[in-house]
Amino acid sequence: MNWERYSGDQVEEFIAALLLLRNPKGNRITPSQGDRGVDVQIRTESGGYEFYQIKRFSKSLAGSQKRQIKGSWRTFLEQTAPRYDVVSWNIVMPYDPNNQNLEWLNSFTGSSGIEVNWVGRAQLDAWAAEDPQLVEYYFGNGKTRTEELIEQALMLGRSSISDTRSEDKKIDALMEKATAIQKLLDEVDPFYRYEYEPRQGRPEALMHEMIRNPRAEEVFVSVTPLGDTGYNVVLHILARCAESCNLRPIGLKMTFEVDLGTDEHRALQKFLEFGLPPQNISAAISNYDGPPGGPSDGDGLVSLFEVAVDDDMLPPLEMEIIPKNSDVSAKVLDVKNVRHGMGISGGGSYLRMSDNDDVFTLTMLVTSNKELGDLSIERSPLAGRRPHDILHAIQFLEAFAGGGEMELRVRGGGPALIRIDVESPQDQTRAKSYHLFKEFIESLIEIQKQVFAPVLVPPVESCSDMEMRTIIRCARLLRGEQVVDTWRHFDVTMKDLESFQKTLGGCYEEGVLLWRENLVVKIGDMKMDTGYVLQTICKTVRIAEESRCEAYTPGAVIRFVPGEDDKVVMSAMKS
Repeated sequence: MNWERYSGDQVEEFIAALLLLRNPKGNRITPSQGDRGVDVQIRTESGGYEFYQIKRFSKSLAGSQKRQIKGSWRTFLEQTAPRYDVVSWNIVMPYDPNNQNLEWLNSFTGSSGIEVNWVGRAQLDAWAAEDPQLVEYYFGNGKTRTEELIEQALMLGRSSISDTRSEDKKIDALMEKATAIQKLLDEVDPFYRYEYEPRQGRPEALMHEMIRNPRAEEVFVSVTPLGDTGYNVVLHILARCAESCNLRPIGLKMTFEVDLGTDEHRALQKFLEFGLPPQNISAAISNYDGPPGGPSDGDGLVSLFEVAVDDDMLPPLEMEIIPKNSDVSAKVLDVKNVRHGMGISGGGSYLRMSDNDDVFTLTMLVTSNKELGDLSIERSPLAGRRPHDILHAIQFLEAFAGGGEMELRVRGGGPALIRIDVESPQDQTRAKSYHLFKEFIESLIEIQKQVFAPVLVPPVESCSDMEMRTIIRCARLLRGEQVVDTWRHFDVTMKDLESFQKTLGGCYEEGVLLWRENLVVKIGDMKMDTGYVLQTICKTVRIAEESRCEAYTPGAVIRFVPGEDDKVVMSAMKS
């Protein structure tokens, strides 16, 4: 290639594209992020990283160019090398080094213990020869050709299919055309692959399904109904590498239309200030620039969805909360699916992540001053989960809800990505709720020790606080604790007069009441016999005044109330 013919920006972007398409999981570090002496980073199979610094130099190096290379190396040593497992640092440019150049490079990199390579013109020419599609796109008419084929694809997509054909023939004909479109685009587009498939169902349901379960490389999907056949043509656009959307963006103009003070307005404000993707916002779309099947100009509802960073592209992360309450110990939790975005105008950002056990998703809004703007916790459906599997995450949420210092860092006490104060809520409602739920999960684990049937978390949404407290009390009894409570009254239907008199002794005098029954616990729709007997003692009991006249009448409902002491003591013993 005649590298000297092209601008420096063209050369650098082309080389970056070469590297990234050869290493699809690699990342490009943009100047706005601060390159830290790196333009491209590639994670190896061993877990380490290869780093590439790209320069546009195509001739013998001048003094200023050498200073730039030295500066990039120093920045890399100071800002990048301490944070990663470095496999190599590579200087890349369309210029082959001589021995003097290599000696010069070694003079300031050789003592680092890091492998340093010079990727020159010959290597770049070889890579370019292996990817003529990319060369044509950047330096030929490939970009124009791609745009022409996209227009052809649009025209093909608009063409009608004869109504005289059977439904199967219509679908076959459409898919034949779609395959032709796919082949045309795949031939010229170096950054994306195209796939079409027929699908039955409502377009809205199909779209929601694909939003909820996106393919790893998917950056764009459209659903087009095929007349009244009940079939749809689904177009998937798949990135050839992780940086395809940056190398060739898919663009459109979007004008949001919301009323002040509405939920839409507040969601849009969070998007502008923090980057949090809004859902179902009224908008007008125009000037779409992208592949066929994209949105038409006009009004509609727009939802934005984040794409989680590939966990393989990040070091393993953990979150620690150091509670403000000294009586509560610090909690550490492994996290995954970290998502991050920046506000457009407010200088804030958002951070979203999930725990490794898929118990909850945490979203934080961070102001431009690195203060917590808002925090929300979305708990995943837990019904049917084993309580032991979710306990650690629930314990973390309890500590988190109480407030403290939170840190997101590389797992094992590594470098911190963010450190922020989480204020405890003024009304303590959230903290109390998570404390109750934590005790509930711990209690389910305790009950599982005594029963053979699997104890699973019931539908939490339909489980009242009273039901949770009943299960917590059962677990306390099974641990050997005495549970002391108070009582107000209970009713008894008197069937056997003789037994009734014998049990009570005197007519209306206060007495102690003791009874035993099998300790059975209800969890969701299941009742489980624990194998224990529940013993209950009411310290003082008497017949209520309104029941005295019927106290010795067979079939009467007698109400009992506490005497001087309203305490009730419960304990459990092995049956």
